[in-house]
Amino acid sequence: MKRLIIYFLKRKIILGIMFLAASTFAQTGAKYLVISHDNFVNAVKPLIEWKTKKGVLAKCVPLSVTGNTPTQIKSYIQNAYNTWMPRPEFILLVGSPDLLPAYSSGYNYYDGYYADMSGDYEMELCIGRFHCATLAQCSLMVAKSIGYEKSETMHDSAWFSKGTTIVGEDAPPDPYYQADTRYIRNFWQRAFYTQIDSFISTQGHNATDVINAINDGRTFVVYRGQSVSYWWGQFDVDPDLTNNGYKLPIVVSGTCATMTLAPGEQMLGDDFLRAGTVQNPKGAVGFFGTAFIGSHVSLYRGTVTKGFFQALYQDRIYTMGGAAKRGKFILDSLYHIQERYLEWNLLGDPELNVWTAKPKLLDVSFDTILFLWPTNLQVQVYSSSFPIANAYVCVMMDSTVYYRYYR
Repeated sequence: MKRLIIYFLKRKIILGIMFLAASTFAQTGAKYLVISHDNFVNAVKPLIEWKTKKGVLAKCVPLSVTGNTPTQIKSYIQNAYNTWMPRPEFILLVGSPDLLPAYSSGYNYYDGYYADMSGDYEMELCIGRFHCATLAQCSLMVAKSIGYEKSETMHDSAWFSKGTTIVGEDAPPDPYYQADTRYIRNFWQRAFYTQIDSFISTQGHNATDVINAINDGRTFVVYRGQSVSYWWGQFDVDPDLTNNGYKLPIVVSGTCATMTLAPGEQMLGDDFLRAGTVQNPKGAVGFFGTAFIGSHVSLYRGTVTKGFFQALYQDRIYTMGGAAKRGKFILDSLYHIQERYLEWNLLGDPELNVWTAKPKLLDVSFDTILFLWPTNLQVQVYSSSFPIANAYVCVMMDSTVYYRYYR
């Protein structure tokens, strides 16, 4: 299950867990670094505040400070990684590639370049992008990320245990597509999912089935099959036709380029994250897919697709960017194919804490007085009268106190 989070703000508890000690706020770095086009700095502030409150110290730096070329942006991130305390673990790029460029190698564009701190193409950091061209799109992506983590749908939380796999089958059948999706569904079965869809083109399923499933609420939507730009054939889904509110899935698209980091282009992944408005969100909260085209690569695409879910359900990596990075690591460990590693990119918040089961309501008790000198603050958290252990805790009071503790 997703790790439980506790944080405090101005002496009022927002959500809580366990035991910690308070200390003064003396950190100069950030675990969560946002590089934003200047147009979106104000729009991303609520996300910065949210991450910091829940214990992931966050900072936003505009392109006017970092520079606006890939080399300049990478240099800023590299310096932060080498010198900041704490140093970045998560990088969010805010802006479409027309406004904040991806790195290009030939005709291929990718963001992994910015997360490679050792110069060997492998990522040390988790990275994602808000592929936004307008202020409204940026605000929507911020609202989706915060709403997902705050569990805005707790009144109807059955969807946290529902998932969909989709296979656009080849002729003759591909040897990996159905085996890959079966591997993922096995994780969901062991997690006691109450609804697991297996949509297959040869069984007559189509885009309407996918839209209906998303509208009913699905934690994950996974596609395996041939495609470019948009899913082909009867699974040509239009995210604007969804109406799922904050029941926002993470979409994993194990196929040829259905997301793009090239200037002036838009594909399925961008559509999923741009769908809806702040007042009426829909579509998806994250999209993990490839930006390259290749042939005879089904094995490698399936390895990353399965690796994403292995990270969540087996390796206990609970952030969307962490699961994406782990899936790529598994691919690289097995096959060492640089192009297949670089082609995978993440649209959405890399630090997004992924729901893999229904959240639990917590009962919290704590001392309401926090002295401004070295002291101990005891917090006890229960769920259904049982104490909760191993909690991540953050105490924050203005700029005076900021302390995180994980036991």
